[in-house]
Amino acid sequence: MAKIPFGILGPFYGKVGGIIGYDHRGKHCIRSMPMHYRDARTPAQLVNRSKLTCLMQFLCSMKPVIRSSFDVFNSDNPCRTEFNMAFAEN
Repeated sequence: MAKIPFGILGPFYGKVGGIIGYDHRGKHCIRSMPMHYRDARTPAQLVNRSKLTCLMQFLCSMKPVIRSSFDVFNSDNPCRTEFNMAFAEN
């Protein structure tokens, strides 16, 4: 399998046909569009989504504190960001 770091014509962002180009932590990636999407929207899902929305809004307002306090724990798993670790802990 060959690795082409910048694609055939270079990196691209956005949607081209059924392919999406994006940047993930400095690495250029592509993926295909999902075939279909079903959203059940059960009452339990809506409650859980509202809780996650509140948590996300709270953590976004605390980003400088999260970066300094969760930096110590990032040595265990270098692939996870400080924000992801804070979200997982809460």
